[in-house]
Amino acid sequence: ITSIRKILPWDSHLSSLIEQGANAETRVISFTVTESGYYLTPAHEIDLSAPDIQADLKGEARTLYGTLARILSARVNQCDAPVTLLNCDNLRH
Repeated sequence: ITSIRKILPWDSHLSSLIEQGANAETRVISFTVTESGYYLTPAHEIDLSAPDIQADLKGEARTLYGTLARILSARVNQCDAPVTLLNCDNLRH
């Protein structure tokens, strides 16, 4: 698969992911999340009472939201270059 150019090692602080996302050479951040990964209520609003969302709000990166917040914050601090967020999900709503 020639589209995969680099594999980032996982660590609990997401260091490699944040570093790559903050790099000005990174122009597209693509992600796929399962339906439950959006932490939505039955009314399709973010469930702010979910423990993982609460952790994200305190600065952790347990969900897509916390991870993207860390990447984008680092990006603004390091290069402030534009980036495309490409959601590849196929959800009903």
